Amino acid sequence: MIRLNEITATLTSAWLLTWKQKYPFIADKSKWPFAKDIYIWDEWPVRQSSLLFAGLAYENEDYINTFLRLPANPIHPEVIRNLPVRHPAIWLLEEVWK
Repeated sequence: MIRLNEITATLTSAWLLTWKQKYPFIADKSKWPFAKDIYIWDEWPVRQSSLLFAGLAYENEDYINTFLRLPANPIHPEVIRNLPVRHPAIWLLEEVWK
């Protein structure tokens, strides 16, 4: 069981800064100021567990709402390969670990 208070205690301010920097581009990729740098540009972003975990750890509703808004079941193999945790709710259920 992941304990959110432990996550919050161990995540450093650098992680929060990272999220503050990259979140706007996850929420709206049209804001990305650089060239499309991956061949599967159109497949991203998708619902990624790190967005949910950061939202819970930092108590940030925007992160959680964006997580819920993004596509949940990508079909491109390369996107799937880059999402090792596709069902993050499992890690939040205390009953699973009893």
